[in-house]
Amino acid sequence: MKSRPLRLIDHALRRLFHVAVTRPKSVLAILVAVFVTASLGLDGLRISLNTQDLVGTQDPAAVNLMQLRELFPERSKLYLLVSSPNAPIGAGDLCQVQTEFERVAETYFPIEGIFSPLDLRQARFTDDHRLFYPKLLKPCNDPQASLARVSSHWNGLFVTPARNDMLSEIAFMDVAPPGKFGSVDPVAMASVMDDLEERIPLAKAWSGTAAFYRYSKEGIDRAQALNLGILVLIAFGLRALFGTWRSGAFFILTLVFTNVIVHGAMGARGDALNPLTISIFLMLAVASLEDFVYLGYAQLRQGGSIFSAIRPLLLPSFFTSFTTSLGFGSLMISDVETIRVFGFWTCLGSMIEWLATFVFLPSIFALWPKFSNLVDPSRAMFRSFTPKLLSQSMPRWGARLAVLAIVPASFVLSDVRLSFSVGDLFPSSHPLHRANETFKATRGWEAEVSLVFPKGKASESKIEALRNYSLIAKIEDMPGFLDDVAGEATGLDRELIEREVLNSSFADRLSSPQGPTRAIAYLRSTDVNDVVALQRFADDLCKDGSCYLTGDLIAYADFTRRVLTTLYESLFVSFGLVAAVLVFLAGWKRRRLIIPLIAASFWGPLLILIAIAVLHIQVDMVTVIVISTLVGLTGDNAILFLLSSRTDDLRDGIERRGQGSIQCNFLMAFSCLILLFSYFQPPRLLGVLLAAGLIASLFGDVWILKGLLRAKSEPKDG
Repeated sequence: MKSRPLRLIDHALRRLFHVAVTRPKSVLAILVAVFVTASLGLDGLRISLNTQDLVGTQDPAAVNLMQLRELFPERSKLYLLVSSPNAPIGAGDLCQVQTEFERVAETYFPIEGIFSPLDLRQARFTDDHRLFYPKLLKPCNDPQASLARVSSHWNGLFVTPARNDMLSEIAFMDVAPPGKFGSVDPVAMASVMDDLEERIPLAKAWSGTAAFYRYSKEGIDRAQALNLGILVLIAFGLRALFGTWRSGAFFILTLVFTNVIVHGAMGARGDALNPLTISIFLMLAVASLEDFVYLGYAQLRQGGSIFSAIRPLLLPSFFTSFTTSLGFGSLMISDVETIRVFGFWTCLGSMIEWLATFVFLPSIFALWPKFSNLVDPSRAMFRSFTPKLLSQSMPRWGARLAVLAIVPASFVLSDVRLSFSVGDLFPSSHPLHRANETFKATRGWEAEVSLVFPKGKASESKIEALRNYSLIAKIEDMPGFLDDVAGEATGLDRELIEREVLNSSFADRLSSPQGPTRAIAYLRSTDVNDVVALQRFADDLCKDGSCYLTGDLIAYADFTRRVLTTLYESLFVSFGLVAAVLVFLAGWKRRRLIIPLIAASFWGPLLILIAIAVLHIQVDMVTVIVISTLVGLTGDNAILFLLSSRTDDLRDGIERRGQGSIQCNFLMAFSCLILLFSYFQPPRLLGVLLAAGLIASLFGDVWILKGLLRAKSEPKDG
């Protein structure tokens, strides 16, 4: 017997369904108008690649990064390492590199500047004591030009002691106004890389933020292809389960309808896709598939019209979507804008998905009844397999033991390591990963940050303290730069050189024309935890307000840390919300079911969390998406069984809907494995974890729950 609130909700949903099937033209006209209007926003949907675009402009780390970009020529950087493994680089090769640099600087407008050892200058006095600054190397005019002339100050930065390689920086201007990829142009960056790759005969390795943006775009292009692959795979899966291609076609229709509305509205609102929001497609695919498989199985089991299959599912499917929406909606209270955006669109998308399945599709079927049969029992596969699987039971002591084992094991969740390293994003065979390893092997560092002195003169004691920090491999500062330019000059000559250099464009790299100065620190690791610890050290070092540590890596590490921490903590809030909904649906009369329902529903997601902790799997952006998806599905089968049971015995609901749950979870798990073909490394792990999590959740939702329940006629154990 349903409670009064449930009866009211059920009545409202049935009224909505009634309108959809009795006035299909009007309903479709409204929904299609919404779809078309939302689709107009797709052109405005941007993809955030630039760190500044991603982190915004409000948080302290983001503000510091913005100031750094205003003060110094700190744009998207492309590091090019050319090398001659068997011998020092000769004048001929240096000349060709210089020629190619000059050509691409003139050919590609986005290039703001190029800095390499070929641009180094050293002060010289003429016989009549006039000061000038000739380039240290002129390889096209001097056949004896050699990197051996570069001072040891640049060892570990632009050259190595063996002088068989040379590092160069190519800086790109920001795009104005912002385009599809925000303020960066990965297409232009890729063109420059491909151009130089073809024309420079030396061995090459590419790194830096510009290379990251270029390869990230390639990864996003691959992800879009994989999204299509997931649709094809699901279409084949639905054909196997229900015996028709029509079922797959209508599933794809609902998913396209939902995603166009969500992503079009995102574009119209000015929200960009980023490492979090790009996963919305996957989450909506999983949620849509869940409702669609329940619907298809109901028609296959009951026979008859699609409408008679839909009506009993209106209330349970609404609550499964509602719990997912509720969990993600709770993220909107976060103080991190990216999380708020992610929470808003996943919350909204979860309910639009329900509308697409239970209002949009019925309107189509009412208007064109010949398309309403989604199943062909004679061609459906696994019809004998799932009943056998569902009939398997677990002894009550085994179910209790499985649940009790999870409770003490949950204490290891405190060992979960929130972490992320830019280098971990790409597989070990990827060019960027190999380049970072080369940088680390030849120079001892992977990335750079800046210690900025906004009031002007740098503090040598603070720079020295930073130099001694374990994460710092090398520091480039003004005293070292002046020593290199001044050479052996002393006394008044050195004072003159320093004064002229500081007032020239030579020093813009370290001294802003607006007054502030900086030291560039090169880091041995890009691990988020290491960078955050460095940031804390710098905060303490600069507590007098005379300096601050900043850079793309600092801002990104701060952003990632806050996102991971907020999302991870919110998971347990979501568990609480799902538990509250289960308590509400069970009601007072069926209160004895509450503990078994909650225990069985949380078993699978908790098992995956424990596995992540025990196996020391890093919880990065992608791992959090896995957990978020599993939490979004937590309680769905329990709700379906609870609201489908015609008696107080929950086993009735399991018998009626259990086969659909088995088919749904197996199909979702199988579809997730397509992520093994992802461009990036973390989504490959995502596919495995999601598949394992879906199977674990199914085991908890069905067999552990069956084991925890005891029919009225069943005697007590012992």
